[in-house]
Amino acid sequence: MLARDGVASRQELLALGVSPDVIRRLRRDGVLRDEHRGVYRHGVRTPRGRLRAALLACGPHAVLARWTAARLLGLVEGGSGGPVDVLIAGRRRDHDGVRTAAVRALSEQDVTTLHGLRCTAVPLTLLDMAGMVATRRLERLIDQAEVQRVLDLEAVRDTIARHPKRRGARALGALLDVHAPGSTTTLSPLEDRFLAFLRRRGLPLPLLNAPLTLTDGRTIHPDAHWPASGLTAELDSRQFHATPTRFEQDRERDADVLVAGLRTIRITDRRLKRDPDRLERQLRALLAPAA
Repeated sequence: MLARDGVASRQELLALGVSPDVIRRLRRDGVLRDEHRGVYRHGVRTPRGRLRAALLACGPHAVLARWTAARLLGLVEGGSGGPVDVLIAGRRRDHDGVRTAAVRALSEQDVTTLHGLRCTAVPLTLLDMAGMVATRRLERLIDQAEVQRVLDLEAVRDTIARHPKRRGARALGALLDVHAPGSTTTLSPLEDRFLAFLRRRGLPLPLLNAPLTLTDGRTIHPDAHWPASGLTAELDSRQFHATPTRFEQDRERDADVLVAGLRTIRITDRRLKRDPDRLERQLRALLAPAA
Protein backbone atom coordinates (compact mmCIF):
# COMPACT_ATOMS: atom_id res chain seq x y z
CA MET A 1 0.00 0.00 0.00
CA LEU A 2 2.79 2.45 0.90
CA ALA A 3 5.07 1.99 -2.08
CA ARG A 4 7.19 5.14 -1.55
CA ASP A 5 9.72 4.07 1.08
CA GLY A 6 6.95 2.67 3.26
CA VAL A 7 5.52 6.04 4.34
CA ALA A 8 2.50 8.12 3.36
CA SER A 9 0.55 11.06 4.65
CA ARG A 10 -3.09 10.98 5.61
CA GLN A 11 -3.86 13.15 2.57
CA GLU A 12 -2.11 10.67 0.25
CA LEU A 13 -4.05 7.74 1.67
CA LEU A 14 -7.36 9.58 1.34
CA ALA A 15 -6.48 10.45 -2.27
CA LEU A 16 -5.91 6.73 -2.91
CA GLY A 17 -9.41 5.98 -1.70
CA VAL A 18 -8.54 4.75 1.79
CA SER A 19 -11.33 5.90 4.08
CA PRO A 20 -10.76 7.57 7.48
CA ASP A 21 -12.32 4.50 9.18
CA VAL A 22 -9.84 2.17 7.47
CA ILE A 23 -6.93 4.44 8.42
CA ARG A 24 -8.06 4.38 12.07
CA ARG A 25 -8.38 0.59 12.03
CA LEU A 26 -4.94 0.11 10.45
CA ARG A 27 -3.40 2.37 13.08
CA ARG A 28 -5.23 0.58 15.87
CA ASP A 29 -4.08 -2.83 14.61
CA GLY A 30 -0.46 -1.67 14.29
CA VAL A 31 -0.37 -2.04 10.51
CA LEU A 32 0.28 1.69 10.27
CA ARG A 33 2.53 3.38 12.78
CA ASP A 34 2.66 7.10 13.41
CA GLU A 35 5.89 8.74 12.24
CA HIS A 36 4.63 12.29 12.67
CA ARG A 37 1.21 13.82 13.01
CA GLY A 38 -0.69 12.78 9.91
CA VAL A 39 2.24 10.73 8.54
CA TYR A 40 2.32 6.93 8.80
CA ARG A 41 4.81 4.13 8.28
CA HIS A 42 4.20 0.56 7.22
CA GLY A 43 6.94 -1.94 8.02
CA VAL A 44 10.53 -1.31 9.10
CA ARG A 45 11.75 2.28 9.26
CA THR A 46 14.40 2.96 6.59
CA PRO A 47 16.80 5.94 6.27
CA ARG A 48 15.07 7.12 3.11
CA GLY A 49 11.63 6.57 4.61
CA ARG A 50 12.66 8.69 7.58
CA LEU A 51 13.59 11.56 5.25
CA ARG A 52 10.37 11.24 3.26
CA ALA A 53 8.31 11.23 6.45
CA ALA A 54 9.99 14.45 7.59
CA LEU A 55 9.15 16.14 4.27
CA LEU A 56 5.53 14.99 4.41
CA ALA A 57 5.20 16.28 7.96
CA CYS A 58 6.55 19.71 7.02
CA GLY A 59 4.31 20.37 4.06
CA PRO A 60 4.40 20.31 0.24
CA HIS A 61 7.03 23.04 -0.12
CA ALA A 62 9.52 21.61 2.39
CA VAL A 63 13.02 20.60 1.22
CA LEU A 64 15.82 18.69 2.89
CA ALA A 65 18.73 20.99 3.65
CA ARG A 66 22.05 21.56 5.43
CA TRP A 67 23.63 18.39 6.88
CA THR A 68 20.82 16.18 5.60
CA ALA A 69 21.10 17.54 2.06
CA ALA A 70 24.90 17.32 2.18
CA ARG A 71 24.68 13.62 3.07
CA LEU A 72 22.03 12.92 0.45
CA LEU A 73 24.16 14.67 -2.20
CA GLY A 74 27.25 12.65 -1.23
CA LEU A 75 29.21 15.63 0.11
CA VAL A 76 29.62 14.09 3.58
CA GLU A 77 29.40 10.55 4.85
CA GLY A 78 27.87 8.95 7.93
CA GLY A 79 26.11 10.57 10.82
CA SER A 80 22.61 9.97 9.42
CA GLY A 81 21.11 9.30 12.86
CA GLY A 82 20.82 12.98 13.84
CA PRO A 83 17.89 15.31 13.26
CA VAL A 84 16.57 15.68 9.73
CA ASP A 85 17.26 19.25 8.52
CA VAL A 86 14.33 20.75 6.61
CA LEU A 87 13.74 24.20 5.14
CA ILE A 88 10.13 25.37 5.17
CA ALA A 89 8.70 28.22 3.14
CA GLY A 90 6.63 30.08 5.71
CA ARG A 91 6.07 29.31 9.36
CA ARG A 92 8.11 26.59 11.05
CA ARG A 93 6.50 23.32 12.05
CA ASP A 94 8.29 21.47 14.84
CA HIS A 95 8.33 17.66 14.81
CA ASP A 96 10.26 15.05 16.75
CA GLY A 97 13.59 14.32 15.08
CA VAL A 98 13.17 17.14 12.56
CA ARG A 99 15.18 20.39 12.72
CA THR A 100 13.35 23.05 10.73
CA ALA A 101 14.22 26.54 9.54
CA ALA A 102 11.82 29.01 7.90
CA VAL A 103 12.87 30.68 4.65
CA ARG A 104 11.25 32.62 1.88
CA ALA A 105 10.02 30.62 -1.06
CA LEU A 106 12.98 28.94 -2.75
CA SER A 107 13.68 29.28 -6.45
CA GLU A 108 13.48 26.04 -8.40
CA GLN A 109 17.16 26.44 -9.29
CA ASP A 110 17.91 26.15 -5.58
CA VAL A 111 16.16 22.78 -5.35
CA THR A 112 16.88 19.35 -6.81
CA THR A 113 15.30 15.90 -6.42
CA LEU A 114 17.18 12.71 -5.54
CA HIS A 115 15.45 9.37 -5.03
CA GLY A 116 12.17 11.25 -5.14
CA LEU A 117 13.24 13.49 -2.24
CA ARG A 118 13.36 17.27 -2.65
CA CYS A 119 16.54 18.83 -1.25
CA THR A 120 18.59 21.95 -1.70
CA ALA A 121 20.80 21.82 -4.79
CA VAL A 122 24.57 21.59 -4.42
CA PRO A 123 25.24 25.38 -4.66
CA LEU A 124 22.70 26.31 -1.98
CA THR A 125 23.77 23.37 0.19
CA LEU A 126 27.37 24.64 0.08
CA LEU A 127 26.17 28.15 0.94
CA ASP A 128 24.13 26.89 3.89
CA MET A 129 27.05 24.79 5.15
CA ALA A 130 29.43 27.76 4.78
CA GLY A 131 27.59 29.44 7.64
CA MET A 132 27.88 26.37 9.86
CA VAL A 133 31.34 24.82 9.50
CA ALA A 134 35.00 25.83 9.77
CA THR A 135 36.98 26.84 6.69
CA ARG A 136 38.80 23.52 6.27
CA ARG A 137 35.56 21.55 6.52
CA LEU A 138 34.03 23.82 3.90
CA GLU A 139 37.05 23.22 1.65
CA ARG A 140 36.49 19.49 2.04
CA LEU A 141 32.83 19.90 1.04
CA ILE A 142 33.83 21.81 -2.09
CA ASP A 143 36.45 19.19 -2.93
CA GLN A 144 33.97 16.36 -2.42
CA ALA A 145 31.49 18.08 -4.73
CA GLU A 146 34.26 18.12 -7.32
CA VAL A 147 35.03 14.44 -6.75
CA GLN A 148 31.33 13.65 -7.20
CA ARG A 149 31.39 15.72 -10.43
CA VAL A 150 28.58 17.97 -9.18
CA LEU A 151 30.60 21.16 -8.61
CA ASP A 152 29.59 24.04 -10.90
CA LEU A 153 31.59 27.06 -9.76
CA GLU A 154 29.51 29.51 -11.80
CA ALA A 155 26.29 28.12 -10.34
CA VAL A 156 27.72 28.52 -6.83
CA ARG A 157 28.71 32.12 -7.58
CA ASP A 158 25.24 32.79 -8.98
CA THR A 159 23.68 31.38 -5.80
CA ILE A 160 25.86 33.66 -3.66
CA ALA A 161 24.81 36.63 -5.80
CA ARG A 162 21.15 35.77 -5.29
CA HIS A 163 21.63 35.30 -1.52
CA PRO A 164 24.32 37.90 -0.66
CA LYS A 165 23.18 38.34 2.95
CA ARG A 166 23.07 34.63 3.69
CA ARG A 167 25.39 33.68 6.52
CA GLY A 168 28.54 32.16 5.02
CA ALA A 169 28.25 33.94 1.66
CA ARG A 170 31.51 35.85 2.15
CA ALA A 171 33.44 32.77 3.37
CA LEU A 172 32.26 30.63 0.48
CA GLY A 173 33.01 33.36 -2.06
CA ALA A 174 36.55 33.76 -0.71
CA LEU A 175 37.19 30.02 -1.06
CA LEU A 176 35.90 29.98 -4.62
CA ASP A 177 38.34 32.76 -5.51
CA VAL A 178 41.31 30.59 -4.52
CA HIS A 179 39.88 27.17 -5.38
CA ALA A 180 41.91 25.31 -7.98
CA PRO A 181 40.25 22.04 -9.02
CA GLY A 182 42.30 19.10 -7.79
CA SER A 183 44.71 21.19 -5.70
CA THR A 184 43.36 20.28 -2.26
CA THR A 185 41.05 17.38 -2.98
CA THR A 186 41.52 14.91 -0.13
CA LEU A 187 40.04 11.44 -0.38
CA SER A 188 40.76 10.00 3.06
CA PRO A 189 41.16 11.01 6.72
CA LEU A 190 44.90 10.29 6.43
CA GLU A 191 45.19 12.82 3.59
CA ASP A 192 43.28 15.33 5.73
CA ARG A 193 45.74 14.82 8.60
CA PHE A 194 48.72 15.14 6.25
CA LEU A 195 47.43 18.42 4.82
CA ALA A 196 46.85 19.75 8.34
CA PHE A 197 50.41 18.69 9.27
CA LEU A 198 51.86 20.61 6.31
CA ARG A 199 49.90 23.73 7.25
CA ARG A 200 51.00 23.57 10.90
CA ARG A 201 54.65 23.13 9.94
CA GLY A 202 54.62 25.85 7.30
CA LEU A 203 55.60 23.42 4.54
CA PRO A 204 54.66 23.98 0.88
CA LEU A 205 51.25 22.60 -0.02
CA PRO A 206 51.18 19.98 -2.80
CA LEU A 207 48.64 19.13 -5.43
CA LEU A 208 46.53 16.30 -4.02
CA ASN A 209 45.20 13.51 -6.21
CA ALA A 210 45.95 15.55 -9.33
CA PRO A 211 46.68 13.73 -12.63
CA LEU A 212 50.35 13.17 -13.50
CA THR A 213 51.41 11.87 -16.94
CA LEU A 214 54.38 9.49 -16.99
CA THR A 215 56.94 9.15 -19.78
CA ASP A 216 55.12 6.13 -21.24
CA GLY A 217 51.92 8.16 -21.58
CA ARG A 218 50.10 6.59 -18.65
CA THR A 219 48.35 8.87 -16.15
CA ILE A 220 48.56 8.30 -12.41
CA HIS A 221 47.12 10.24 -9.48
CA PRO A 222 49.72 10.44 -6.69
CA ASP A 223 48.37 11.28 -3.27
CA ALA A 224 50.57 14.39 -3.23
CA HIS A 225 52.76 16.07 -5.84
CA TRP A 226 55.09 19.08 -5.64
CA PRO A 227 55.81 19.78 -9.35
CA ALA A 228 58.49 22.43 -8.68
CA SER A 229 60.49 19.99 -6.53
CA GLY A 230 59.91 16.85 -8.58
CA LEU A 231 58.56 15.08 -5.49
CA THR A 232 55.54 12.86 -4.99
CA ALA A 233 54.26 11.39 -1.75
CA GLU A 234 52.11 8.33 -1.20
CA LEU A 235 50.10 8.14 2.03
CA ASP A 236 50.00 4.47 2.92
CA SER A 237 47.46 2.93 5.27
CA ARG A 238 47.86 -0.65 6.41
CA GLN A 239 44.28 -1.36 5.33
CA PHE A 240 44.97 -0.74 1.63
CA HIS A 241 48.70 -1.36 1.23
CA ALA A 242 49.46 -4.47 3.33
CA THR A 243 48.49 -7.14 0.80
CA PRO A 244 51.25 -8.86 -1.23
CA THR A 245 49.68 -7.69 -4.51
CA ARG A 246 49.48 -4.06 -3.42
CA PHE A 247 53.02 -4.24 -2.01
CA GLU A 248 54.35 -5.24 -5.44
CA GLN A 249 52.18 -2.68 -7.26
CA ASP A 250 53.47 0.12 -5.04
CA ARG A 251 57.09 -0.69 -5.86
CA GLU A 252 56.38 -0.90 -9.59
CA ARG A 253 54.67 2.48 -9.40
CA ASP A 254 57.63 4.00 -7.52
CA ALA A 255 59.97 2.75 -10.25
CA ASP A 256 57.76 4.25 -12.98
CA VAL A 257 57.77 7.59 -11.16
CA LEU A 258 61.56 7.43 -10.78
CA VAL A 259 61.97 6.78 -14.51
CA ALA A 260 59.88 9.91 -15.10
CA GLY A 261 62.50 11.89 -13.19
CA LEU A 262 60.54 12.22 -9.96
CA ARG A 263 61.15 11.02 -6.43
CA THR A 264 58.65 9.38 -4.08
CA ILE A 265 58.41 9.43 -0.31
CA ARG A 266 55.99 7.07 1.42
CA ILE A 267 54.30 8.34 4.56
CA THR A 268 52.27 6.27 7.03
CA ASP A 269 49.85 7.40 9.70
CA ARG A 270 52.25 6.02 12.31
CA ARG A 271 55.09 8.27 11.08
CA LEU A 272 52.78 11.25 10.93
CA LYS A 273 51.70 10.76 14.55
CA ARG A 274 54.84 9.43 16.26
CA ASP A 275 57.73 11.18 14.52
CA PRO A 276 56.43 14.40 12.94
CA ASP A 277 59.68 16.33 13.61
CA ARG A 278 61.77 13.86 11.63
CA LEU A 279 59.20 13.79 8.83
CA GLU A 280 59.29 17.58 8.66
CA ARG A 281 63.10 17.56 8.34
CA GLN A 282 62.95 14.97 5.57
CA LEU A 283 60.32 16.90 3.62
CA ARG A 284 62.19 20.19 3.97
CA ALA A 285 65.33 18.54 2.60
CA LEU A 286 63.46 16.94 -0.31
CA LEU A 287 61.57 20.14 -1.15
CA ALA A 288 64.61 22.42 -0.89
CA PRO A 289 65.76 23.95 -4.20
CA ALA A 290 68.77 22.21 -5.75
CA ALA A 291 72.07 23.91 -4.92
